[in-house]
Amino acid sequence: MNLIFREFPSSELIKKSSEFVHLLILCNEFTTEDTETLISCYKGKNMGEYIEKPEEVKLSMLNLFLSMAEYAPYSILEKIFALFKSTSLPSYTELFLKALYFYTIGVLKNVQRRTEKANKIIKEFERQNKEKKDYKKELSKDLFHTEFSLYDLDMIWDIMTYSKTEERISQKVKDLAVNGLVKILEHSESIAKEYIARAFESIDSNKGYAIRSMKLLIQSYKPLKKKWGIKKVYKAKANNPEMLNILIKNLKEYKEKVKEQNNEELKNHMGYVILN
Repeated sequence: MNLIFREFPSSELIKKSSEFVHLLILCNEFTTEDTETLISCYKGKNMGEYIEKPEEVKLSMLNLFLSMAEYAPYSILEKIFALFKSTSLPSYTELFLKALYFYTIGVLKNVQRRTEKANKIIKEFERQNKEKKDYKKELSKDLFHTEFSLYDLDMIWDIMTYSKTEERISQKVKDLAVNGLVKILEHSESIAKEYIARAFESIDSNKGYAIRSMKLLIQSYKPLKKKWGIKKVYKAKANNPEMLNILIKNLKEYKEKVKEQNNEELKNHMGYVILN
């Protein structure tokens, strides 16, 4: 680990080290010190005298963290996520947002796999032991993620809504935030319910990012209907089952009307821009 990530770090070598890191974790040979070594390499601290192309090394380390999101224990991922939240990578860039999106998807897959494994163990304990116990206490806490800070979708939501950030965020980055959030919602029914409810609330209260919330609802409608069932996800806020259908229909009609009129002023309207 020290040879690869401290003494002679290179982007190509780091790319090839992904399977090596994975093997160490699978064999429970990956230590807390190893995690700190990876983080130091990403930050460019405590390194050897020669670092080949520091920015490329940093990008390769970022890709390594993204791959680790799908299999690393929660105790490791918590430290990596802390790095995301305090990263020196310029905030709210396309690269930052894409990394955050792929990392979150990986963690959600990891959580799902470990939770399924934990539930199987619990069922086996219940089958073998008739006494009523809190079986979760008998399992490694690393199978359950509630005690760990592994991801924060509000970071993406804040980019999409521009509600807390002080930096100027480009339109493209905001659009990427919407697209990324749609993909993330497909991985968790509970998360989908929460953020769909937020989107409806922003429309109901006519907040400044209501149009972008509409785009989130429109883009997520079909995939969430297919994955979770429309009633489960939209029931909390859409008291009228036809509410979203009406919303989609009206926006599509608006788009067609603008096209027919060929009105350049209307084409620059935010409601038209986000639908393209």
